Amino acid sequence: MSGESPIERTYRGERVLPLPDVLLLLVIAFLVAPAGDQVQWREVPYLVLGLAAGSYILLDRYRARTTVGASGVTVQGPLRSRHIPWSDIQDLRLTTDAVRTRWQARLPVHLYRTDGTSLRLPHFDERRLDRPREELESLLAAAVRLGVWAPREANEQVARGDRRRAAWKRASHGAVLALAATVVLAAIAAFAEGPSYVADLIVPVPLAVLLALFLVFDRIGEARAVRAV
Repeated sequence: MSGESPIERTYRGERVLPLPDVLLLLVIAFLVAPAGDQVQWREVPYLVLGLAAGSYILLDRYRARTTVGASGVTVQGPLRSRHIPWSDIQDLRLTTDAVRTRWQARLPVHLYRTDGTSLRLPHFDERRLDRPREELESLLAAAVRLGVWAPREANEQVARGDRRRAAWKRASHGAVLALAATVVLAAIAAFAEGPSYVADLIVPVPLAVLLALFLVFDRIGEARAVRAV
C-alpha cells in the first residue's frame, strides 16, 4: 500500500504462486492433455479452454490489482483495465460469501456504480489483507475527508445488481456440480468402454445448467423483491 497520500493505495497479489494455484494448474493440464500421441479434433476445444483457464490464473495473480487515488478507483483485471471516478461510485462494500472458492474470496470488496453495475476489486479481500473491513473503512474515510466522495443511499439499480450477482453466484455453484458429475460420468464411460460422446458433454452441460439456473434464481430474486415492497 502506497504511503504518498492517505487515499493512494494499491492492492495486488503475492508474487509467488501459491500452492492451490499450482495444484489447479496441474489438474487443468491433466484434464486437457491429449489421450494419444496425436491431438484429435474433438480434443481441440478442451485444449483451448485449458490454455485459457491456465493463462487467466497466471494473469490474475501477476497482472490484476486495484489502485485507488484521488481521481477514482482503477481496476486492473487479468485482461483489461477500467477506471471509475469517484463521482460514478455509489459505494464500496465488503460482502460475505458463505462458500469460499478459488475465484471468489470469502470477504471480497465490491465497487458499486451509480448505474447499478458492480465490480469485484482484485486482491482487496481477506486473502491479501489481515483486516479488510478496517482497511475499507479507512479508505472511505479518507475519500470523505478529501471531499472526493460522500456516502449515498442505495437505489433500486444497485439492489437489482445485487440480486443478479447473487443469482449468478448460486447458478455457478450448480454449474460446478454439473461439471464434476459430467467429468465423473466421462471417466466411467472411458474406463468401461462406454459411449464416447459422454466426454463431449463436459463443456455444454455445465454451460446449459449455468444459464438455466441463473434464469430460475433471477426470477425468484425478483419475485421476492416485489413481495418485500
